[in-house]
Amino acid sequence: MELLEELAACAQEVGASCGVDAGQAAFVHGDALSDSLADAGVLMLASQCWDEALRARAREKLEAEAPAGLVVVDYVPSLADSAVFELAGSTQGEVSWNDRQTFFAYRRR
Repeated sequence: MELLEELAACAQEVGASCGVDAGQAAFVHGDALSDSLADAGVLMLASQCWDEALRARAREKLEAEAPAGLVVVDYVPSLADSAVFELAGSTQGEVSWNDRQTFFAYRRR
């Protein structure tokens, strides 16, 4: 789910160019704080640039509404002490501002 319509359209185009069809994944334009998460399988957050209030709102929404099995990927360990999410793993990769950015993946129990 992407808040900016242009970025959601870009993700759809990139997915299609990589052979990802609509039956495999959907890149959705929407607001994760107000839209349903019921059909989500993977949610990528970019919370490293959010203030604490926004992080808290996102966490509350995820803990209350995320379906079992949902995987949340974030740049920071935002769900490390959650009672309903478990750390599934972490890895490092290159991003525009850091050549060894850590990514954290959490799974809803």
